[in-house]
Amino acid sequence: MNSIDFVIENPLDGKLKEANFITALLRDFPHSVFLKPTSYCHYNNCNYRKRTVFVTTLPSFNPHPPCPHNPCKRWVSGRPHKTSVLSLSKADRNCIPNGLIDEEIDAWMSATPEAKVRVFLDVFGGYGSVTKRVQQMYPEIFTYTNDIARRDTNDVELDIRTFGLSGMVEFAAQKLLTQDDLQEARNDYKGGLLRWMKLERGVAFLFHLSTPCETYSTAAGGTHRKSGDATPVSAKAKNHDHMNSVIIKWLRRHALSSGAQ
Repeated sequence: MNSIDFVIENPLDGKLKEANFITALLRDFPHSVFLKPTSYCHYNNCNYRKRTVFVTTLPSFNPHPPCPHNPCKRWVSGRPHKTSVLSLSKADRNCIPNGLIDEEIDAWMSATPEAKVRVFLDVFGGYGSVTKRVQQMYPEIFTYTNDIARRDTNDVELDIRTFGLSGMVEFAAQKLLTQDDLQEARNDYKGGLLRWMKLERGVAFLFHLSTPCETYSTAAGGTHRKSGDATPVSAKAKNHDHMNSVIIKWLRRHALSSGAQ
């Protein structure tokens, strides 16, 4: 059983998938990390296409391939998509279709049948569509949601650049575990809190990372990155690359390295 899985989400036509830390991840772990493209128009009668891609450790997470190469029902019928992503409100643009969320969670549950406790960590929670759906449809799953902006669905407002994924695990553990468990994990267990939760309590973790797409989006033109590749040119793009490369380094160590599971 994989104790730690992840799903990284960003626009399919953006440049995150071309960033060196993502291409290296896919190259180094061809049998453990997968690129899963889709488009929202296949789900929940969405009237807009929004092509997106997931980088994930879940092999059975197989969303519908993206439209128009795999046309949605609306496209097959000869009707155009009713609206474009850019015409939507910011909240709607950042809302993942319920059916797509369900496919992700079902794939995770299928991959972790022996888990005694499942912890879903929404690292960049945004407007909370993912967390809300998980809580609604999978009440047995412990959810913990972070976003740097204060929102009602948050459990915490951490700057991941400062606290990292280990910091988020620490905060989630304070809500999930008893004080006695926390003391034992911190003081009496050499493997650290994360490993203690996996081995002593049978916890399976899923990190959902809808990392900020602003500097990876093609809508930004050449403002943040060189035309034709993912090379950062703006300070914000370099900042995003650094944050995401640190995240990938952590996932490599804790989710993919030998002995991590």
